[in-house]
Formats: sequence, C-alpha cells, structure tokens
Amino acid sequence: MPFRPSFRPFTALFLALLVAVAHLAAMGRKDDRTSPCIYVAHAGGGYQGNVHTSAIEAMKLSYANGYRIFELDVEWTTDDKVVLVHDWFTFFHFAFLNHQPTYDEYVHLRMRADFRPPTLENLAVFLKEHPDAFVIIDSKHSHVPSLRYIARHFPDMVPQVMPYIYHEREYDPVRKLGYRNLIFASYQSRMWDDRLLEIIDRHKFFAVSTPSNRADAVGAMREGDTYWSLPKELAARNVKLFVHVVNGPRVLEWARHLGVSGVLSDWLIPNKQDVQEVEPLLAEWKKNPV
Repeated sequence: MPFRPSFRPFTALFLALLVAVAHLAAMGRKDDRTSPCIYVAHAGGGYQGNVHTSAIEAMKLSYANGYRIFELDVEWTTDDKVVLVHDWFTFFHFAFLNHQPTYDEYVHLRMRADFRPPTLENLAVFLKEHPDAFVIIDSKHSHVPSLRYIARHFPDMVPQVMPYIYHEREYDPVRKLGYRNLIFASYQSRMWDDRLLEIIDRHKFFAVSTPSNRADAVGAMREGDTYWSLPKELAARNVKLFVHVVNGPRVLEWARHLGVSGVLSDWLIPNKQDVQEVEPLLAEWKKNPV
C-alpha cells in the first residue's frame, strides 16, 4: 500500500493557532474598554424561547441574570387603556386572540405562552419591588399620549422611566410631563449622524438608541475595519449610545470596540463585572437625572 501522509495533525494545529490568535485579538480589544457595558433587556428579555413579550415574568428572569434596564413596548386597547404589548400582531402568537381587545378582554385572555398578559399595574409593582431598575418605554404610535397616560395613572413610576423620543417635536411635551433621562431613538427618523448631533446639542439627552446596522456601523460591526465617529461624538457630549438588537457575542465585542455604551439584547447574559460597575451608576442616574 502506498504511503499517504495525514494532514489531520497539521489541520488541528492550524485551527488551534487561529483560535489563539482570535482570542488574543479579542483580549486586546477588551483591554481598550474604559467603561462597563450597559445591558438593556429588549422587550423585557427573552423568555422560554420567546421574544417581544414585554412580560413581567421575562423581566424577573432578566433581572436575576443581571439586567437592570428593561425596554418595554406599549399598545392601546380599544377602550383607550395602555398595556405592555410589542404590537398586536405579534401578541396574537402568544394568546388566543385575533383582534385588538378591550382592557377587560386583555387581562382575562387565555394565553398560549406561559406568562400573564402584562399590564402597567404589574409593572408598577415590579418597579416598587426593584427600586434600582429602569424601564425604557417604546411605542410605535401615539407616543406622547402613551407617556401622558402613564404619568397620569402611575406617577410613582415616572422617576424610573427612561422614555424614547423619536422626533425633536416630542422633547418639550415629554419633559413637561416630568420625565427625565430621555433617550433619542433614531430608528424611526433615519437621519444622518450630523443632523442627529444637532438635535442632541439643542437639548438634554441621557442617551441615543440606534439599530446595529446604522450607517457606517454595518461595516464596523461585521468586519472591524470601518471607523464610526458617532460613539466618540456622543461621549464628548456625555451622552450614551445604545445599539439594538445585539444577541451574538461577536457583535457585542465589536460594538464595545467601537465605543458603544450599551446594547439591547434578548439573550445575552450580562458580564458580572459590568453589572457590578453599573450598579453605582444606576443610583446616580436616579438621584441626578438628566
């Protein structure tokens, strides 16, 4: 039988070298970090294989995993009550429902998923039990009326709410309702970075939230070879930058390398060191809101 050399040892060695180089490169990038990563539970966080639930059960699980900020979506019932729903079409997958309900219908729904229909009443209890928690309120329409409803019916909740602002015209009405730590959500306006910075310079914002594929960030997050100036520009203004939705460790790594302050995620488990370092910041944001 003729001699046939085996390349398996060389292949294994080559793969091991690749892993080692990647690990060293990642460690080098992590060493550049100057601030902890702020983890935000997207729609309350993933729960039993589901996303977009905004469920209190999901929030409790996310809190146990280290999350302290929760992005939640709100919708309106047919009798003008605000409830925690990402959108009605998505919610149809979780409940035996095929139409926009009244509030009474909603709270008594038979669910397909293993959680109760989430309400602002449930959220108020959760926030009272977790005074170190914050919620980001996201509504796809009737945004200012939604925030007005919350401020009117749940005033004790307001200090723990970080509301989204989608358009500059919403800023003054939302501030007059008593909300602070406002976050400019750029995903609806799709404006260029220079225009966004002009708005930030005219007002007081806690943070900016943007999709992970925004402008030049696409190349930066996927390849690592594109410079994105927005994180640096916002940091110079003491404004944080949150990116959504980040569920993979590689994208998280590159987001941190770019200077992003935090990420909205369904499934990432927060780094324990980050959780510890963010803890005193939470108290400061509550004591001295922007």
